[in-house]
Amino acid sequence: MSGKISISTLILYVVLAILCLTTLTHSSPLVRRQNQIVAYADLLGGRVTITQLAQGYTRIYGQFNTGFQGSTSSYSIVFAKSGYSLSNKINYSILNGGTSAFQVDVTDLRLDNNGPGVNVAGDILSVYRNNALIGSGNV
Repeated sequence: MSGKISISTLILYVVLAILCLTTLTHSSPLVRRQNQIVAYADLLGGRVTITQLAQGYTRIYGQFNTGFQGSTSSYSIVFAKSGYSLSNKINYSILNGGTSAFQVDVTDLRLDNNGPGVNVAGDILSVYRNNALIGSGNV
């Protein structure tokens, strides 16, 4: 075997050196994952996820796939035990018997007892159409 290095081997070494240098000199700091508490409720063919974030607010997002029969009905979405209502907080459209995806950030709802706000952990999320229950799920 000769002591000469081929062009392709040289290119490979240069590329590896560049990758190593750019990886080792990365300038952005590592971000630690924040402590979060997550709960969810499955109902009406969909899921509502509740995430208590470390920044002091709780994010609620989800979608329903059944049970919604048109915009002429009156709908309310309520945590049954605590009475906390999402009806005036979330925006959604009624599509093919369900809803569009929705998301809202609130500061007056929690999943623990470590601060202000209503604790809905272990509650029941209920959806009403014209004051009649059409679905509920445990949080």
